Amino acid sequence: MKFVEESSGPRASQRLQRHFLVGHAALFGLLIWPAVAIFFAVARGEDARYFGGYIQLALLLLVPLACALPFLHVCIRPQTWLVAGSLWIPIVAIWVAAFTYWLRFWLSIHVLSSSSCGESSISGGLEQALVSADTLYETCRGAVRSSSTGHNSSLEVTGVKECPGFDQLASEQAAALHFLESLEMRYPCAGFCKDGRRLFEEPGRWAPACAPMAASALQAPLRMTSALLVYVLLAAACVATIQFTFVPPLVQRVEDTLLQRAPMV
Repeated sequence: MKFVEESSGPRASQRLQRHFLVGHAALFGLLIWPAVAIFFAVARGEDARYFGGYIQLALLLLVPLACALPFLHVCIRPQTWLVAGSLWIPIVAIWVAAFTYWLRFWLSIHVLSSSSCGESSISGGLEQALVSADTLYETCRGAVRSSSTGHNSSLEVTGVKECPGFDQLASEQAAALHFLESLEMRYPCAGFCKDGRRLFEEPGRWAPACAPMAASALQAPLRMTSALLVYVLLAAACVATIQFTFVPPLVQRVEDTLLQRAPMV
């Protein structure tokens, strides 16, 4: 009784199947994870998070799901659709999320740099929160002045966050107030579309509007998002080439090997 060489037997089949899995996972990591890293580098900025939003991040949940697809080769035979799906799903998800970010950044820069800043829905939430915070600050400062003696008024240096009622206001407009505070911490500005007085850092001091500085800060994430879109398109071209040129013969080779048996002679 005699068996064919091990190169055509079950062990060779299993080894080839594992090699296919490793190659598939390596290709996924090479093409997809750099795009994910760039995306999160863009999304972690204060300006990008506020004007870009968070909804797009939900699309990236498809990436770890697609990352698990190569490991299905352990239990099923390699298939062209499995390789293609594991790459096209995250590529499309990342491109849609990145394009949405890019569009929102571009629109925000255009609005914040124009004279129509105060009339746009992009800045509407910030303007509304600013008016509410400024009114609270003025009311609080007046109450402290009327109850204090001489020039002793701690409100002038503690800011609007120390005013009674700020916690309730913050619960209603948390995102806008947090962003306005971050602008005052990062830039020598106040208000948003128009000049105003600072409310959080060095309260009471008059300063130029924050909108132009926010627009300038959005230029960097806009450029990074543009680069990400180009990268994803190049990755898509690579995937298309690999899918139609290299994957079918590899899958066929694995399929032929797995179908072989070790006949006795």
